[in-house]
Formats: sequence, C-alpha cells, structure tokens
Amino acid sequence: MYNMMVDDNIFFAKRNIVDLIFKSALLEGLEVTFSDTYSVVNGVVINGMSFEDAQIINNL
Repeated sequence: MYNMMVDDNIFFAKRNIVDLIFKSALLEGLEVTFSDTYSVVNGVVINGMSFEDAQIINNL
C-alpha cells in the first residue's frame, strides 16, 4: 500500500479535477486546450475566449 503525503494528494486532486473539466468541455464542443482550461479554473481571463465559454468551463 502506498501512502501519499498531503501535498501529493492535493496536487493529484487538482490535476484530476482540471483534467475532468477539460475532457467535459471537449464533450460540450468547446475548442479549448488543457492550459486554457487550467487558467480559467484558476480565475485567469483568456484573450479570445468568449465569456460564455469561460462560464461553461467554470460551471463544469
């Protein structure tokens, strides 16, 4: 059995949440990259991305 440290668990959870949101956004038909999704989830405004697309990502 492998016991991860708290920091490792937090990193793993954050990485997986963004990955799931990214894959869900692709299923919704949004043309976004993983890095754009990561930025939107962390509150950064992306030039060229519509408000509606950013709102969909945040709602996912």
